[in-house]
Amino acid sequence: MKRKKIFTIILTTVFALSASAQDMIRFSPFLSENNPCKWEADGITLTATDNKGKMTADASVRRFHDGQRFTGRLKTGGKWDAEDNTLTVTVSQPGMLTIYASSGSSNEARALTLLQGGKTISTATLDNRNKTPITTAVEAGDITISYYDGGMSIYAIKFEAEK
Repeated sequence: MKRKKIFTIILTTVFALSASAQDMIRFSPFLSENNPCKWEADGITLTATDNKGKMTADASVRRFHDGQRFTGRLKTGGKWDAEDNTLTVTVSQPGMLTIYASSGSSNEARALTLLQGGKTISTATLDNRNKTPITTAVEAGDITISYYDGGMSIYAIKFEAEK
């Protein structure tokens, strides 16, 4: 029990240090027991609501076509639900938002949709072999990441503010 607490504290510290020094949110195999969970990096916040306790983070290595390599992912644990399973990105100013994701199914492609102000700003159909990040222009404010078809694996979320 004591080792588990120490391990959790170490993971929390490592994650906090890595998130505060960059404009990209990456996932370690640790999720907060608080609901909603929040991750922050420079100019970007991700809030996850998981009222049914299905979201998990685990170790998973994936390299994307732009050269980015990740060793952890957030698994949504099922399809998007406005009350029980949501991901919301908040950005402080206009810029480019990049989502590194793939289908949570080993044999089924699934759609990932980004919404802002109630309007769809980007949609991509992703399979488990997907290695192309989704990049779109966003305004300051909240962006909903929806996954109506089923679970998704989110490896990272990156934000680059307009200059």
